[in-house]
Amino acid sequence: MNEEGRSMSTPASGAGAVCAPQVRALGLPGDRERLKNLCPRLSVQSRHMRFHGALNELSEGFLDQLMDVDHDYREALVALEDDEVVGVARYVVTSEASLCAEVTVLVADAWQRQGIATQLLTRLREAARQRGTLFFKASVLPDNDRAQRLISALAPEHHVSHNADGLEFWWKS
Repeated sequence: MNEEGRSMSTPASGAGAVCAPQVRALGLPGDRERLKNLCPRLSVQSRHMRFHGALNELSEGFLDQLMDVDHDYREALVALEDDEVVGVARYVVTSEASLCAEVTVLVADAWQRQGIATQLLTRLREAARQRGTLFFKASVLPDNDRAQRLISALAPEHHVSHNADGLEFWWKS
């Protein structure tokens, strides 16, 4: 722990000990640009696993969609280190009865395997439960072993089915 009480961690890049990222809701001034700056720092593989295809930068329309949060039906959390987004998780309520939300998570390569996705999804789960959302679902590519392990760790009693895009996981939020 440092003198501010924040836990210390080391990013996978080996850059040395740094403070664990701050997690907060998306929507503050500058967040749009922070999200835009995340994509170029991702490997081709990370972009493919998250966006299910090639994506070199976030279009203005896609950024509009990502920034469209109401902190109820659409929520997003970011993990920040030195004013840079190093992780983002989002849910969008998808059912008419507001019982199910689709969830996504993305962590910058240098920060993967540091517990950030777990922290983001745990906090997102808490927010979803407070609003009455009972289930999460996520579309995952069949070769995205990390996402599958993450879901299995957070929701051991999940269900999985095959769809045209790969795998769809369902679990209780």
